[in-house]
Amino acid sequence: MSTQVEHVIPIQGLGIGLHEFDFKLEPKFFAQFDDSLVNGEFDVHLVIDKQSTLLYMDLTFEGVEKTVCDRCLTEIDLPEKGEAMLVVKFDEDERVEGDIIFIHPGTPVFDVAPFMHEAISVALPIVKRCEDTESCDAKIAAYLSPEGEETKESAPENDIWSELKKLKPE
Repeated sequence: MSTQVEHVIPIQGLGIGLHEFDFKLEPKFFAQFDDSLVNGEFDVHLVIDKQSTLLYMDLTFEGVEKTVCDRCLTEIDLPEKGEAMLVVKFDEDERVEGDIIFIHPGTPVFDVAPFMHEAISVALPIVKRCEDTESCDAKIAAYLSPEGEETKESAPENDIWSELKKLKPE
């Protein structure tokens, strides 16, 4: 969990209506989370629509993930952007149900850091390749290229299957 004050929103001090917040997330932000797979710099824009019994939070982000190409292992900067939404409702019992978080009505502040981290983590691609940004390392690309391999001759067709094909009515 984040302990930084800049990611904590004073929800009791917010009036009814729209409120906008901007955050700059750097690698030290992601390092706070155990086993975080994200490393990069992101600009986050958070719009909170406060109503009497709930908060709608719309988050948009854009930035660069510092990662390694899955194909050639070259370090790359992978541009990423995305959006997420969260609903926070006020209720006597604090719990989480899907994308809805229930908090006590007297809660003075809400830490948006876990929400931002989760939104960015989920939006990142599973496969990260240089072709998304630039060409792969030439040495590795040549090594992985099928041009150098001998073409395999196709195996003769299995006699069992050819006999079964004859049984098929046309």
